[in-house]
Amino acid sequence: MHDPGFRNLAVVPHPQSGAEMSRYFLPLRSPEELLKRSELIETACREGGTLVVLAKVVGSDALFGLLRTAKKVDEALGTHYYARVVAFYDYCYQQDLSFALAQTDVKGDRTLRPSEQEDPDLYLRIVEERPDGIVVRGAKVHTSNTTHANEMIVLPTRAMGKDDKAYAVAFAIPLATKGLKLITQRAHLSQRRMAICRRVSALVCRVPSAHGYLLQIAVPRSAGRRRAAGG
Repeated sequence: MHDPGFRNLAVVPHPQSGAEMSRYFLPLRSPEELLKRSELIETACREGGTLVVLAKVVGSDALFGLLRTAKKVDEALGTHYYARVVAFYDYCYQQDLSFALAQTDVKGDRTLRPSEQEDPDLYLRIVEERPDGIVVRGAKVHTSNTTHANEMIVLPTRAMGKDDKAYAVAFAIPLATKGLKLITQRAHLSQRRMAICRRVSALVCRVPSAHGYLLQIAVPRSAGRRRAAGG
């Protein structure tokens, strides 16, 4: 974003305010914008020796998904999650932050739903709700380069039923949050010896509403199956 040679590709005006921001944060509105985003990703991968810029690509994808989902949830249930997600999105693009994404749960017995597991920590869940936010506990598998990111976005890994409501939560926290433990493995890529970390996040931490408690939604199991079957 700060290299003059790539500025025309990497920097765009915000659709409403006109403020400069990274193209990674631009919600896609046309095929042309999708192609430009793809070109930016390809260029960044090439300049980085094939290293995918997950800290920008996956994180901004998650933000776009949350913006869309939160708005639909609010319209259906009368909740107020969309404003939280918009505030977090604004904070991220204004600060040009990088992200880790923790979506996959470690699961345990895959024949059982989250609420049926013998060890409840195998899926991340809310264990306490407070006036200023929530407390969560559990384990998630996170993306590569997590140790280099500013924020971790946490999403559910599957459709949740009513009994799984505590597990149906999306939030974001700074990587320096007390109670967040990264269990990582060091590896190397090509001759450049680039360090990559990808393993498990263990969380027992507070998520303030003012920062990153973004969304909670559980649907009856039958409704979840209909949505999955319908694409």
